[in-house]
Amino acid sequence: MLPADDADALDWLAFEQAGVLTTAQVSGLLSEGKVRGRIRSGRWRSVCRGILLTGNGRLTRDQQLWVAVLAAGPEAVLAGMTAAAEGGVRGLRREPLHVLVPADRRAARTTLRRLPIDMPAVLVHRTSVLPESHRQLAPSTAYHDGQSACGRGGLGGRRG
Repeated sequence: MLPADDADALDWLAFEQAGVLTTAQVSGLLSEGKVRGRIRSGRWRSVCRGILLTGNGRLTRDQQLWVAVLAAGPEAVLAGMTAAAEGGVRGLRREPLHVLVPADRRAARTTLRRLPIDMPAVLVHRTSVLPESHRQLAPSTAYHDGQSACGRGGLGGRRG
């Protein structure tokens, strides 16, 4: 549901990212105590280290995609079959999720190994070349604080 015109930054960010946020994104908007309180009360869910869900149900496909790129870290984007499937190509396997990160860094392996049961496996690929012209932006592009970058569509869609 679209947030009200007078909604705060947290509501809009949660809307743009299907309810999936990093603790870094939330830290500037809510106190640590308020975040813990929302998790304890069951209003929010801690998906894995550093990733929160502003709800408590099973992850939807959009939420799984956001978790994959946010857990993979800065400049991560969807890649390969996952990006193609989200871009509209039919007949491709939906799992595992493929994510691309810059070659000069590794994805957060510990976080990616400790994903919840309602999350498909995530395969991380590294590249030294991903020209800006190869990134495809989703129609409702979500820009955020740069703490993590997300990709949707093409080789990299929504990004931060």
